[in-house]
Amino acid sequence: MRSANVVADELRVDSLHYLSLQGTYEAVGVSRETHCDACFSGECQRGGTETVNGKHALESKLPLARV
Repeated sequence: MRSANVVADELRVDSLHYLSLQGTYEAVGVSRETHCDACFSGECQRGGTETVNGKHALESKLPLARV
């Protein structure tokens, strides 16, 4: 993982700070029980049930991109 200073330099910003996973949930007003965070935590809490709002939650609602 690159340090915040390296990323800040690449983005040409004065400072960069990361939120904790708990801080992210507090910021967006949801709980871990209803959203998958396995990409960040490495823990699959919900096991892919339909009630999970994971990264593929909206996939079936979007039209397929054709190239």
